[in-house]
Amino acid sequence: NSSGTVDIAQNAVIEAIGQGGVSEGLPSQGGAGTGGFARMFAQNGGAVTVQGNAGLGAGGVSARLLGGADTVVAAATGGEATLSTGDFDPIVGGGTVTINGNVTAQAEGRGGNIDSSGGGTGGAGTGGLPAVTAFAGQIDIAGSTLLSADGDGGLGQAGGAGQGGSAGITAFAGTVNLTSPNISAIGTGGNASLEFGGTGGAGTGGTTYIEARQTASAGGTIAGGDALLDASGVGGLGGAGDGSAIAAGAGGSGSGGLFSGQTGS
Repeated sequence: NSSGTVDIAQNAVIEAIGQGGVSEGLPSQGGAGTGGFARMFAQNGGAVTVQGNAGLGAGGVSARLLGGADTVVAAATGGEATLSTGDFDPIVGGGTVTINGNVTAQAEGRGGNIDSSGGGTGGAGTGGLPAVTAFAGQIDIAGSTLLSADGDGGLGQAGGAGQGGSAGITAFAGTVNLTSPNISAIGTGGNASLEFGGTGGAGTGGTTYIEARQTASAGGTIAGGDALLDASGVGGLGGAGDGSAIAAGAGGSGSGGLFSGQTGS
């Protein structure tokens, strides 16, 4: 919304989910899943009010496949799910966004699984960018705030890699008032749960943040209650051995993420 008013009497849901499709022939082939752009914003004096809950979804989900020794499930990548006022360009004025319920913004990447025996590697999953940003103006959220940029690798004889994205709340020259934010960018590797001896997928955490910035003309303000931020990396389980010729597989590595913004934010 720009220079106008939007008032939604109940809940608002905006989705731009990418779901990969699968072919019916053999060898099994599936498409990648890439999330799009789900956005709610107010600029230049505009106002958006949602009397209920607001949901923004831009997840990516790749297709599940039948097993095969050389099968690798396609990747899944989350898009952008954002709630904002103003813009990076300071010429664009701020607005107001008021959510009288909860906010959920999800931009997860979920790699598809191998569905049957025969081998194969689960799809890689990479989280996207869910964010609440007040470039200018004000954002008020009465209920809880959930931002998820999780990346989950799919299951297979070898697990797919999971990479967290970037999720957070920023105030540049604006104000964000909220209650209890829960922000995650967890990377979870897929388990090597089919056949024997496979390696679990690597899990790498992404970036989570709550950041009040200072611009040339003003500083940002963020006010709220308890906050939970999680950028963990969790490796997938290694495959079992067959008790004879095939040894158990290694578990996937796990690496936590980081915040790479301004010092002291």
